[in-house]
Amino acid sequence: MNTLEALAGSILCRYIEDEDVELIHSTGKVAQVPSGQALFAEGDEGGSLYVILTGSIDIRRASNGGDDRKLATLHPGDLMGEISLVDASPRSAGAMTTSDCTLFEFSRRDLMGILRSHPQIAAKVLWAILETVSLRLRDMNDLTLRWNLHGGRDLPSKADL
Repeated sequence: MNTLEALAGSILCRYIEDEDVELIHSTGKVAQVPSGQALFAEGDEGGSLYVILTGSIDIRRASNGGDDRKLATLHPGDLMGEISLVDASPRSAGAMTTSDCTLFEFSRRDLMGILRSHPQIAAKVLWAILETVSLRLRDMNDLTLRWNLHGGRDLPSKADL
């Protein structure tokens, strides 16, 4: 599968037509990243999102005790960095490749260019990003509820509730 096909199958492009995926693909940039490499650290300057085309990435964040905790493992088709794309804030977590990866980077500047030149395509891309943010917020709400129900101790899985 080439990078264009992988991007077409991603969450970012779920609502756009194949010919419009080519526009998105030509706007961003593709990078090969080896396993074990940090893409960014918590607190780094943001402003872009990444689509995982191949490979997997762990999202990590420092806990109150200073330990580095894994929040999620992301796979091909998933987005990361979408919050930073939207609000240009520092990264809320770090990202580390767990295998060799092919990534598509889509910056805030790329998005604004498409918003000006192709607003209908941009609206569909933004909708996909909004859905991703919404799903992650729902997951965080569920995690917070489970944590509160168990007095802040180790959390059971959703199935144990």
